[in-house]
Amino acid sequence: MLSYAARRIVRGGAVFIPLFLSVVLAITFFSGVLQGADAIGAAMLDRALMVSEFDIVSTAEGRNFTQLAIDEVMMRLRGLEGVRSVDHIIRIEAELNGSDAEASLTVIAVRSNSSLLGRVKGVEGLEAGKAYVEAGSVKASDFRIGENITLKISTWLPYSIVAGFEPRFCTLPVGGAVRIDEDLFSVATGRFPLLLRSVLLGAGPERRPPYRLLIISEETLLAFLDSIYSEGRLPTRVMRADLIISLDRKDLINPWSMEASEISVKRVFEGVNSAGAQYMYVPVNYLGQLLEVVRANSSGLRISTILVAMPVFFASWYLGMTVSDLALDMRRREVALLLTRGMRRRQVFKILVFEAILTGIMAGFSGLFMGWALTLTVLPNPGLSPPPLPSPATVSISLLLSVSLSTLSIYGPAHRAMKMNLVESLRGPYLSNSERVSWEGPLAALFLGGYKLAMLILGLNVDMFAPLTDNVVIFLLYSTWWGVDLILTYIGPILFLYGSIKLLIQLSKRFHDLIGRAAGLILGDISSISTLRAHRDLRRVASSTLLVAVV
Repeated sequence: MLSYAARRIVRGGAVFIPLFLSVVLAITFFSGVLQGADAIGAAMLDRALMVSEFDIVSTAEGRNFTQLAIDEVMMRLRGLEGVRSVDHIIRIEAELNGSDAEASLTVIAVRSNSSLLGRVKGVEGLEAGKAYVEAGSVKASDFRIGENITLKISTWLPYSIVAGFEPRFCTLPVGGAVRIDEDLFSVATGRFPLLLRSVLLGAGPERRPPYRLLIISEETLLAFLDSIYSEGRLPTRVMRADLIISLDRKDLINPWSMEASEISVKRVFEGVNSAGAQYMYVPVNYLGQLLEVVRANSSGLRISTILVAMPVFFASWYLGMTVSDLALDMRRREVALLLTRGMRRRQVFKILVFEAILTGIMAGFSGLFMGWALTLTVLPNPGLSPPPLPSPATVSISLLLSVSLSTLSIYGPAHRAMKMNLVESLRGPYLSNSERVSWEGPLAALFLGGYKLAMLILGLNVDMFAPLTDNVVIFLLYSTWWGVDLILTYIGPILFLYGSIKLLIQLSKRFHDLIGRAAGLILGDISSISTLRAHRDLRRVASSTLLVAVV
């Protein structure tokens, strides 16, 4: 049976090609949506990765600097596979002595040999014993180069019965004004998650809120803290050590496989967590969160696009069913001969189904290739390598859909073919010149589709007509209207096309006569042959016109 079905496909191109094209249309769109969503996700991820180079930030808090064990933890992190670089900053809150109580500021300490100094613009390096004001800080112009400023930090006696709260002071000359980039600023002020969110939304970095930021070298901060520790005191406010970790993205991230990238990054993140757990470091996997958001957006794009594109699948099924019905009409004699030669009706039915399955498989692979080609030509260049061939999941789902569409298209016509009268079938193909279609279905489809199109064109929605009364009957009627309108949002246009084409073509031959007369002025008698064929194969003309309209 399988070999016979294959031979019929090869020899009967006129019957095979219409069903093949109808399924290819749907699979091209379906696989194109899946591959296009991956391409858009890859472009979104590439844009976000270009903005920020910080992947994981591990933070510990404490009042004693030595208990943070920064150097030991950094050495452990550098030994992890997948970690490209590790840097750190120290944050502590202080006040300007002699100013009002609201003049608190954040002091950022950066080691003199840190690569983060490349993100500090305005000076070549941080000189020990000097303070540098961030140029965007509130009242930054009040700090003049060479003037002394005094920082005040409240301290206490942790090992004494009396707390002994006293301030300690550190006087530093102003070394100049500097400006730090968005990445370092976001980490220093605790706004790094907001930076990533704005990047994903395509809005760019948000405007900086009012802030007071002072940058000093780590050596300067340690000298001040040593003077406090020598008295047996500790700062009342905790200091924060932020370990800024950049990963080897080229080895860990595959923009065309978000799930695999998430697993790779999570494995490195678990190593980072273990390396700093002894000293209470709490890491945040910003790169993992970024991958998760991009993957969720890609999945949402797939679902929403497929829902909106349901008319394409409907058109494919409708055209496939119609051409299958017509093909079996033309193969009536062939089916009857198979039955008279001893084959059972069930065997003939299986042959027809096998033909549909083979057609679906060939259409599925063709649609996958065309969807991949469309991804290259339709989508903007994301700045990445060309998308790889469709994943096994995409291939499996697309082939399942193509086989299902082709099988469903021929299932009903094949069942009807098995009920044909053998004597009548042996006389030859049957042409549907006496076919009649009721008015009720097309009129209902035209009305519902026209209603939704009118609502869209006029900019109206059901919520604008929400009743103000609490009447139960009115509420039920409004709820029904709201639900129907929601469904028509997706299928309204296709209902309009279906109803109008059915009424225009299948219920009226005058339209063909009019076109035939117009074409007769150019083509002559050939137009009458085309008109006669349209009269005989109205269903095929209707389905083909519907397909073209949807495309």
